[in-house]
Amino acid sequence: MQSNLQILLTSVSKQNSRWGHSYVAAFTSSRTGEGVTHVVNSFATELASKTQQRLIVADSETLQAVSISNKSTTKFVQTSMPNVFELEGSVEEPPDSGLGYELMQRYPVSRVERAVTNLQALRYAFDFVLIDCSSIADSSDAAFLAPAVDGVVLVVEANKTRGSGVRESIKTINMAKGNLLGCVLNRRRYPIPRWIYGRL
Repeated sequence: MQSNLQILLTSVSKQNSRWGHSYVAAFTSSRTGEGVTHVVNSFATELASKTQQRLIVADSETLQAVSISNKSTTKFVQTSMPNVFELEGSVEEPPDSGLGYELMQRYPVSRVERAVTNLQALRYAFDFVLIDCSSIADSSDAAFLAPAVDGVVLVVEANKTRGSGVRESIKTINMAKGNLLGCVLNRRRYPIPRWIYGRL
């Protein structure tokens, strides 16, 4: 997986966002259990170390549930790694009455709209935003967020994920008008020592 991450790292760290100086990437997989969270965390560590810039990791469910503008329910939590933060928060409860309540009832905000709004806020606060999405088989999060991010990374578990599943996931991302950055082969086994691969 390390070589895949290095290639991806080089690509992402050199690009500029079309929205500004920040860059947003979503990570997903074809099915559950392919190690998306592990890849996101590994990538965050490498990216922060290489660029020395601030980045935040957010899972897609939290991104859709919270309101970043409400500081009492949302936190940017510093991890043990320098410059690496995580988005934490609780679902914001609507007011019981008043103009705000009436507007929310009349013009309800969808979870996708809330996620996109939160993304724009994160773009101004951080240099890189990494989104940990559920698998394409279990959720439509990655497809819905694909047009709003700068790139999508597909995590593929070696010797487990079928080629047809990968092709279908790529098709889904493309149909959603997402920019596929590439695939990261996770949990790859080396039948011969790695140093031999380096000489090939």
